[in-house]
Amino acid sequence: MGIFKQRGLCPQRFLRPFALGNILITDHHPRDGARFIPDGRTNIFHGKRSPVLAVKNLVLDPSCLAVPQRLVHGTFFNRINPENGLNLLLEAVAARARRHPIPYAHWYIDGGAEAPHDPALIGIFYESLEPARNLLLAKMQKQSDTPGSGPENLRTVMAALRPSDLHLDRTTPDPILARFQLKLLTEGSGTQIFSTTFAQWAARETLRRAQPLTLVVRFAPRQRQRPMNEMIAVSTQKAELDPAGSLLDADMGAYYNWINQQRLTGAEQSSFLAWFEDHNEAVAIGPGIPRGTVSNTPTDLKQILSWTV
Repeated sequence: MGIFKQRGLCPQRFLRPFALGNILITDHHPRDGARFIPDGRTNIFHGKRSPVLAVKNLVLDPSCLAVPQRLVHGTFFNRINPENGLNLLLEAVAARARRHPIPYAHWYIDGGAEAPHDPALIGIFYESLEPARNLLLAKMQKQSDTPGSGPENLRTVMAALRPSDLHLDRTTPDPILARFQLKLLTEGSGTQIFSTTFAQWAARETLRRAQPLTLVVRFAPRQRQRPMNEMIAVSTQKAELDPAGSLLDADMGAYYNWINQQRLTGAEQSSFLAWFEDHNEAVAIGPGIPRGTVSNTPTDLKQILSWTV
């Protein structure tokens, strides 16, 4: 994986909402069945509903590492050993899914390419949906070029699409999941062109529709903003990335995911972990985590996950 090294980007910009924001968190115990409505860094044990948020490939300037002054919601860890962190996280999530084999209860959403993971997790990946996104962008471009067409016409056309129109029926055997992916691409504003928007919207809809026990959300860098007609045009050229904008997107996207999580039941028992992938900082919040604390003790994700139970 690549690494962003961009001066002037502070990790606390991502961690601050969890440390200082007026935030609630939610959780849930195992149920007899998970509910999926066809037409949301982390405690992942003992049947608790637990989002995991990882910011992918954002390694930032050490000169910005000023610890927030009021970590009122949990503990800020600044000496985490990141080695094999993502694998540890996904393995723990997979073990949880096997212990609680409930349909549509354990999700892994990635704003980039999927990492190796257990098939017990339902996966939705921005890069894997590139063929479907390109087909949709081509339809959007065609509709936009039609004389007299406007936003209402485009919305009508997109609402009428079926999974087969984007070949999702060929790539996703589960018809419910294929329909869900279609809705993510046709109902989300910007999910077709921005990976960070896709990750945040997919998490929002997963929390709203599936109400999962486990949710892993991994943010990845998005393309730089350009004129709309350029962004919806299908191109074989690799788009220029925007690391600074991606960090801000991940910051707000993670915060929105937490807000959406609080709408579910069980707020008093939930846990949440925000971690910089391949970095040594994280904020952990939950019933078993001290509030208003900074930890300088060397640790790793496996240990932190055990503390968030």
